[in-house]
Amino acid sequence: MVEEGFEILLTVDKGIPYQQNIKNYPIQIALVYTRDNRLKTLIPKIELIEAALKQKKGKLIEIDLK
Repeated sequence: MVEEGFEILLTVDKGIPYQQNIKNYPIQIALVYTRDNRLKTLIPKIELIEAALKQKKGKLIEIDLK
């Protein structure tokens, strides 16, 4: 992923912290908690996601949009 220029993996998969060894990932993971994962629900929240990514640091960034 790093070779392709990715810095953050954005996901709504709540199981990823339990299924993967996040410490070994070469990028940050942003876990978004939302009502659903439909594009029409997420697009209006892009600015909130960007703001949260600028404020929070760490290997796993949790963003609650519920």
